[in-house]
Amino acid sequence: MSFATRLLGKTVKYGTVVGGSALGVSCGYVYFTTPPAIPASGYRNFTPRTDRKESLDRLKNEVFDIVVVGGGATGASVALDGASRGLKVALLEREDFSSGTSSRSTKLLHGGVRYLKDAIFNLDYKMLVLVYEALRERAHMLHCSPFMTQPLAILMPLYKPWDILMMWAGLKMYEFCGNIATLFSPGLPNSYWVSKSNSLHMFPLLKNEGLLGSVMYYDGQQNDSRVCLHIAMTAAVENYIDGWEAATVANHTNVLSVTKDEQGMCSGVKAKDELTGETFEVTGKMVINATGPFSDIIRKDANPEERELVAAAAGAHLVMPKSYSSPACGMLIPETADGRVLFYLPWEGNTVVGTTDVKSDLTPLPKPTTAELDFIVEESVKYLSLNKEDIRQDITAAWSGLRPLVRDPKAADTSKMSRDHEVVIDSTTGLVSIMGGKWTTCRLMAEDCLNKALDHHRGRVSAKYGCRTFRLALLGSHGGKFSVGHGYDFDVLADRMAMELNRSYGVDLDDAVHLTKSYGTYAPELCEFGQTTNTLSPLLPRQSFLRTEILWAIDREMAESAVDVIAYRTRMAFVDPVGTKAILPEIVSIIGDRKGWDKKKRAAEMEKAKQFLRTMTYGEGQTTAMVRRRTYRDVPVSMSAE
Repeated sequence: MSFATRLLGKTVKYGTVVGGSALGVSCGYVYFTTPPAIPASGYRNFTPRTDRKESLDRLKNEVFDIVVVGGGATGASVALDGASRGLKVALLEREDFSSGTSSRSTKLLHGGVRYLKDAIFNLDYKMLVLVYEALRERAHMLHCSPFMTQPLAILMPLYKPWDILMMWAGLKMYEFCGNIATLFSPGLPNSYWVSKSNSLHMFPLLKNEGLLGSVMYYDGQQNDSRVCLHIAMTAAVENYIDGWEAATVANHTNVLSVTKDEQGMCSGVKAKDELTGETFEVTGKMVINATGPFSDIIRKDANPEERELVAAAAGAHLVMPKSYSSPACGMLIPETADGRVLFYLPWEGNTVVGTTDVKSDLTPLPKPTTAELDFIVEESVKYLSLNKEDIRQDITAAWSGLRPLVRDPKAADTSKMSRDHEVVIDSTTGLVSIMGGKWTTCRLMAEDCLNKALDHHRGRVSAKYGCRTFRLALLGSHGGKFSVGHGYDFDVLADRMAMELNRSYGVDLDDAVHLTKSYGTYAPELCEFGQTTNTLSPLLPRQSFLRTEILWAIDREMAESAVDVIAYRTRMAFVDPVGTKAILPEIVSIIGDRKGWDKKKRAAEMEKAKQFLRTMTYGEGQTTAMVRRRTYRDVPVSMSAE
C-alpha cells in the first residue's frame, strides 16, 4: 500500500472521528441547554386584560417591579418574559403596539445567510454564534404562533457556473446549522436544486437569459404587527401558566421623562395619556428602555452624560401585485449593486419587495424616498422581464422602517456598528436599555436583557422563576375547537379550519384562510361575532379584510384609533393605501359609532389616518410619486395633501 493511500485512509478515519465527536458535542450542548416546552395541559387561562381604563388605573396606583418603555417586538417580549418569571410588569407604548420598526420589517424569520458567509470567510466565531442563536429562535417563532408564522420557500436564481457550487454548499451549511441548533427539528423542509425550466415555471417574470437554474431553501415568514400584538396580549393574561403575573399594558401612553428617587436611581416614569391629555407617574423598581431607534432619547433623559449609541438606517419596501411572486414561494436576489440582497416575498395576497439600507433621520413616520424606491426598481429590472415603467405603475404601496444599528459600547471606536443586540445598564441611574438585534431573536433579546437587569438590580427586584418563554405558545395557538398543540402541522389545521368557516358561516375560502392565519383559534369566534353583527363582508376589492375585523379590533384587541385598525390590526394600509383611503370614511364611521366619537374627534381621526397613509407611498414632502396602473376595480383617489 502506497504512502498516499495510507495518508488518505488515516485522514478519512481520523477526520470521521473528529467530525463525529464535534457533532456529538454540539448536539449534547444544544440538548442540555434547551428548556422543555410547556405541555398543552400547562396553560390555565386564555383571556387577556384589555380594558384600557382599568390598565391606566393600575398604572397610576400600583408599584411595579419593571416599567418597560416601548411596545414594539423587543418591549413586548420583555413584558412577556417578565410575566413568565412572576414579575409585576408595566408596558407603555407612545402610539400603538408595533407602530414603529416592528411593523415595517421584511416579514422574514431568518438565521442570516449573509452572516454565515461572513462567519466562514472571516473566521468570525461571534458571527457564527449569531447565526446559531437566530436559527434556534427561528424554530421557536415558528412553534409559538404557527397561525401567523409559517415556513416560506425562497428561490435563489443562479446565472454563473461557480455560483451553483458556492450557493448550494452555503445553503446546505446554513441548513445543517439549523438542524444542529434545533436537534434536527427546525420545522422546515430541506433545500434542493431547481432546474431552469422549473424556475421559470415558479417565477414566470424571471429573465431566462443566462439562467442556469436555482436553489430552493426555506426560512420563516410572519405577520409582524399581529405577532407583536399577540405577544403583548399574552403577557397581559392572568395566570396564563402557573406562577404567571399578568402584565399591565397600555398603548397611546407616551413616556415624557424618567423619574428618580433620592439616590438618583430610576424609580419610574412620567407618562401622558395621548387620548385624554392627562399626565401621571408610573412607579417601578426598575425601568427598561426598549424604544428601538429612539433609545438614546430615553438614555440621555435619564443621564445627559451618556454617549449616543444608536444610528438609524432606513429600509424601504415596495408592495406589488401577487403576480410578482409565486403563492408558494418567494425569491432572493443574492447580491445587489450595494452588496445587499433583494427579496420578492408573497404576503397578504400581494408581493413585498425590499429592502434598502441607508442612513436616516429619526422620525415617528418614516417615508421612503423616490431614490430608495428607484433603486429597488432598477435592481428588479436586471432580473425581471419588465421595464422600469411597468414596475413603477404596478406599485400599490411603499413603506420604510428605521432599523436601530448599535455602536459597540465596549469598543473605544464607537463608530463600529454591532450586528448583535446590546444591553446597556447605566451605573449612575440603573436604567436598562436593550438596543439593536432583529425580529427573529426578540425573545432571546428579552431573556438576555432581564437576566442582566435582574443581576444588576439584585436586592431591588427578584424573580420567582427563570425565563419560561422558549417554545411558549401565544394566544390563538390553542384553546377552542381547533387547538394547535405542540408539533401540529398548522398548514393542515388551517385548511381544515378554513373549510369549516366556509361551510358554517359562508365566508369565502380565501377570506377564511386569511382569518385563520391572522387570528388562529379565535377565527371561529370572530366569524360568530361577524355573523351576529352582520359584518362578514369584504372591505376592499382583491383583498381579504372583512368589516367584522374592525369591530373585533376595537372590542378585543385594544385598538383605539383608525390608524390602529388599518395598519396594525388589519394590514390594509400596508398593501393598498389608495383603496384604504377610499373607504376611510366608512371605517372611521364604524369605529366612531362603536366608541361614541363626536364630529370633532372623527374629523381628527380622518386627518391623522390620511397623514399616515401618505407615508405608505413614496415621494418627497406631502406629495407622492406613485403612478398606479388603473384597473376597473380601482377607486380614483389622490394621495396628495388636501
